[in-house]
Amino acid sequence: MKISSKYLCVILLCIGNTSVFGQSTFGRLKQKATGIAEKVIDKKTDELLEDKSGKKDNTRENPTEKVKKERVKKQNTVYDFQSGSTVLLKEDFLPDVTGQFPMQWYTRSKGEVVEFNDVPGKWLQLYSGTFLSPTVLLKENYTIEFDVIIDFPPNGNYPLPALKIGLYDRGNKGYILSNDYRVKNNVNIILSPYRNELRVKLKSIENNSNKIATENYILPDFTAKLGKPVHIAMDIQKERIRVWIDQEKIFDLPQTVPVSNLLNQLRLELESSNYKNSELGYYISNLCFADGSPDTRSKLLTEGKLESNSILFATNSAKIESDNQGVIKEVAAALKQDNAIRIKVIGHTDSDGTPKQNMALSQKRAESVKRELIEKYGIGENRIETLGKGDTEPVEKNMDPNEKAKNRRVEFVRL
Repeated sequence: MKISSKYLCVILLCIGNTSVFGQSTFGRLKQKATGIAEKVIDKKTDELLEDKSGKKDNTRENPTEKVKKERVKKQNTVYDFQSGSTVLLKEDFLPDVTGQFPMQWYTRSKGEVVEFNDVPGKWLQLYSGTFLSPTVLLKENYTIEFDVIIDFPPNGNYPLPALKIGLYDRGNKGYILSNDYRVKNNVNIILSPYRNELRVKLKSIENNSNKIATENYILPDFTAKLGKPVHIAMDIQKERIRVWIDQEKIFDLPQTVPVSNLLNQLRLELESSNYKNSELGYYISNLCFADGSPDTRSKLLTEGKLESNSILFATNSAKIESDNQGVIKEVAAALKQDNAIRIKVIGHTDSDGTPKQNMALSQKRAESVKRELIEKYGIGENRIETLGKGDTEPVEKNMDPNEKAKNRRVEFVRL
């Protein structure tokens, strides 16, 4: 470590010529020089603890903060999409002839069914233009899944075309395809490749007016997925929409989907570009529309009551074996959204067993759900009450296994 030569000279002059300065003057200079040297040493020591990026050594980071960051990252990676139980429309192009446009679709552009040597199934290749799926009767809650393959020159010289994937409220082919079509209700996901990343944006229109337009969500290192299937999943619960790409949640927007009219058709639009058709590849397959489940979080908040028989317990036990629709998680989300909410968890059983046994079992199951909310999701114990009602309030007659399954349920009531 270097000390300024100016101060070093003063120190040597004082040592060699004590007769020139008084003893007290020499002492003050000596103290000052020592102080300067200590400051330089401290500064250099701090610099050594800095990494090349200019940040402090990670070993000095607060351990609590580090654990918190890891927890947040882990929670963000959870893939909680659930496919709908009843299929409304399925399209994999297997009945269609390779090299021709699929019979059930519509376009004024060019498209054809293709096959790959290294990817199973058949795929619809999209060229510049607009494409319409068959119409499908959708209710308030539904799921959509499909796979896309995007392929382009990683070092190309032109801007890459965006792919717009939308849901529309009409089945009139001419109106939707025409340039002067005034869209009344729709919601669109826009995939825009840019250099080595994929930019994702969502827009929706309700009654001819913009309802929402998000910022771009960036998926980095997208070039690693060129030529490979990418899975896109959407869960629509009335106005709420959630979107995942390859199990990464991209959007969770509670007031987005237009509710003025039910959407009933998928519309694909590929922008034009300066690339030749042989240089680009945009493909879609494995499209599936299915009935979805309602937004349990909104139902509890707005209606004050929620029932579910999808929370499964072990036979004659209070041990939770499965919550395949994520009901407990959604209830926890509602409680976190409004800290003033308190709820009562009520357990119900079927008629198997004695009334006394069923009453005790239903109470224990309600307490198991409460414990799950507390221990897994961090909900305060004082916000949850429990009650067991056994088989005293059946919703079916308990005459067969299906009716009994409906009676085995958990009820959440807002207090």
